[in-house]
Amino acid sequence: RTTLSGVPTDLYGNYPPDAGALLLPGEERTWRLPPSPYTPGWDRAWIVLSGMPVKSPAPQVSPKDAVARVRFLPADPKGKPIGWDLLHQNHVFFELSEENERLGALEKGETPAEIAFRWSPVDSPQEQRLSVIVSHRLPRRTRLEKMVFTNRGPYPIHVWGLVLGLRKALMPSEGGASPLRTMPEGDAVGLKEEAAALVRGYHFALYRDGILQPGCTLPGVSVEGARMPRRGRKALETQEVQVGKCRLTPDRTDFEAFVPLKGKGWAGTVLSVIGGDPSLEAYRRILTLAGLLLASLALPFLFVSFLQTLMELRTLRAKLVGSLSLAAALPLLLFSLFLVKVLEEGHKEREVDRLRGELRTVLDHYAKQKASLAEEAKVRFQAVLKSIREKYPPGTPFDPKKTGELAAFLRGELQKLRSSDWGEEAFLRIDLGFLPGLGALDSPLVVYDRPESRRLGEAASPLSGVTFQLRWGVPFLSVRTVPIEAGGGKGGASISLALGIPLDSKILSRVAGRSSVVLYDLAGYPLAWAGGSGEETLGPTELVLEREPARMEEKRRIAEDLMEGRNLPKVFFGGGKAGVFQLVKDSGGMPRALLGVLERAREPSLSLALLGNVGVAPFFGSVGAAILALVFFVGWVVTDRVSRPLERLREGTARISRGELEVRLPAGGNDEVAE
Repeated sequence: RTTLSGVPTDLYGNYPPDAGALLLPGEERTWRLPPSPYTPGWDRAWIVLSGMPVKSPAPQVSPKDAVARVRFLPADPKGKPIGWDLLHQNHVFFELSEENERLGALEKGETPAEIAFRWSPVDSPQEQRLSVIVSHRLPRRTRLEKMVFTNRGPYPIHVWGLVLGLRKALMPSEGGASPLRTMPEGDAVGLKEEAAALVRGYHFALYRDGILQPGCTLPGVSVEGARMPRRGRKALETQEVQVGKCRLTPDRTDFEAFVPLKGKGWAGTVLSVIGGDPSLEAYRRILTLAGLLLASLALPFLFVSFLQTLMELRTLRAKLVGSLSLAAALPLLLFSLFLVKVLEEGHKEREVDRLRGELRTVLDHYAKQKASLAEEAKVRFQAVLKSIREKYPPGTPFDPKKTGELAAFLRGELQKLRSSDWGEEAFLRIDLGFLPGLGALDSPLVVYDRPESRRLGEAASPLSGVTFQLRWGVPFLSVRTVPIEAGGGKGGASISLALGIPLDSKILSRVAGRSSVVLYDLAGYPLAWAGGSGEETLGPTELVLEREPARMEEKRRIAEDLMEGRNLPKVFFGGGKAGVFQLVKDSGGMPRALLGVLERAREPSLSLALLGNVGVAPFFGSVGAAILALVFFVGWVVTDRVSRPLERLREGTARISRGELEVRLPAGGNDEVAE
């Protein structure tokens, strides 16, 4: 009996190392959690575990790779499962101390995991062994029914025990300077009313090890897989508060502060606080209203000023035509600009919906491609097993000295299973730990279909199922079949087949819909692309231009925005192109690449029966010009009825002034001028 982070727990059995359960790679175990008579639910879980090192072959795993996943299933049928990944050398450490790369970080408290137990075997006192404890906060008072633990790593994981806890507030509700108080439920601490008023309207987020933690209050942010922004990383590097502007919504400017937290258990944690300045927003609204009012008052003065300029013309006809044209042009111009803006915004919204529909189509095709790859691997695995049984029938002794002959036989069988539709980088790999019916081999055998297949095959995912991977600048899908364990899983040896296919232009063309599909790395470099079937798809030359530094920087920023969890999926307009982007993640949920669906930007247009599709701006420009021409023509004709009699009157007056007293003027109408 011991205490883990203040929570008592028992490790049952006469020999504690035998407690719990050992999960082999790819194995999943489910535990049913009986309800507690003492509390209706829980809000924290502790798991005691340790990894068991594998000597041969050495596991292909790097620090902070996802090696396991924990899921809690709530008792409420409508509740959502609660799950998170456990990372290698961050949450999961090997039992043998010397096998751990980050043992120093674990001992200094720089990892989410803490050391739970240390011991040395009786027969090997020089060996130092350990197990770690990791904790996770659950939604308050969650009633749990099951825990599912999945080993996704390349080595066994020993789950020693599970502890469920409920927080109990011990802080008194009254206190002088303290801003905290106990909540009515008694199991949580909250802010006092006066303290809550100070932070009302602000948003908070907590990043641990660069990952956004559940419980953030940022609007429009997806917690799953969200990364810490650049300013937060700088705060962690400099250990100083970083402040800057940000935009949670397009119509307002907020200020964001990143505060690195210090103290035991807070290493690598950053608190983000986002809030707007109400006085600044009020000041901007006042300025906007004042500007609109000033523009409204200035418009009549500008109109009168322009009319006065027209009055300086020497002919009455020019003054009248100019005044009529101005009176017609000004409201026409304002109305046209307003209408064009409305139509452009509506067109942009429809384009966004259509592009997101294209992205959904691409993702559906991508999912079908993954399912097809898994089925191909399964069929080929069965074919290889059949060939092995025919070559080495059960009961026939196997000479360990003929391992080279076995490897050559397997290589030949794998070469027969290659498809002409695959790219040159495709690979087949078989991991053979035993021969069916003949027992385990002296050492596991890894065989590739070709020597060059080792370049990508060495990085094949150790987990069963299809996953996206990126190695040596080559994006590829790999799948490992569910391993067949020797002796029903008790012997430790297994057989599995791995299949990898590069995501080249041929594969992407099967995924693409009507738009072009481009696959970028997280630095913005285009790895592969394929055109679509639509009219607006990008041509080969336009796709090659995606390698320009400015465009690569653009895609890198989009990838960073997506990893921060905002505006999913990201829609982009610019440079005559429109596109929508989505992160491509591996089976552990880590972003590995950026998938873009691009096409030429479509200008907003009107569908007319006689003219077909006409651009909105050219159409209203042409209509406005035609209306102005019509106004000018009508004004010219109408003003002729006024100016011509006046011209005759002026000529008659001039003749009288010269002494001609006998002057006759035609009336030319029955209006005031004729009279």
